[in-house]
Amino acid sequence: MKILRTLSVTALAMAMIAPNAQAVPIYDFDVLFDTAITAGANLTKSNFNTSALGVDALWAASANSQVKFKAEVSGYNNTMGYADASGNNRVQLLDEGITTPANGGWVTMGAAVPNPFTFYLDTNNANGDVWFSDDSLNSDFADHLLVFQYANSESKYALFWDDQFGGGDRDFNDFVARANFIDVPAPGTFVIFGLGLLALGYARKRKS
Repeated sequence: MKILRTLSVTALAMAMIAPNAQAVPIYDFDVLFDTAITAGANLTKSNFNTSALGVDALWAASANSQVKFKAEVSGYNNTMGYADASGNNRVQLLDEGITTPANGGWVTMGAAVPNPFTFYLDTNNANGDVWFSDDSLNSDFADHLLVFQYANSESKYALFWDDQFGGGDRDFNDFVARANFIDVPAPGTFVIFGLGLLALGYARKRKS
């Protein structure tokens, strides 16, 4: 078990250090938001930075973290939630705002959220396509998510997903959601934390 834990931390460290091979795609901020608003999303464009985050693979949640469905421009019955850093143990939070929650309101993520975690979008299509905010977990290795942060640097974001294999039409409006009180840690944060845990475990072993 100790060896597996060490390998897991090492793998995470390598993932955080390695540069993102998929560049942020070209997009038009106004078109992106206006399309979502036309589809029913209650979004105020002036609240958000016009540039998408360059790093959005892994996230950290607080006790008050919450997400909310905003709009769907897709033929798929998409559902969204979170998974651990390996893409496993998925927990569904949103279902096009229809069934989870019933009134399309905010959903509290709860205290069981792993840190770090990755967002996922399940297309529920015949191919079983599931896309993650961490591109390296995607079967097509494509970037399926654009994230825009509140302009005042609050931990609030708008998430724009593209749900088709290979990035599809690259319109990133197939599923739109909001997320509050969630952070994208600086690159290397989890690496330092993981190495710290390993050092602590080694020190305790020597002491015993």
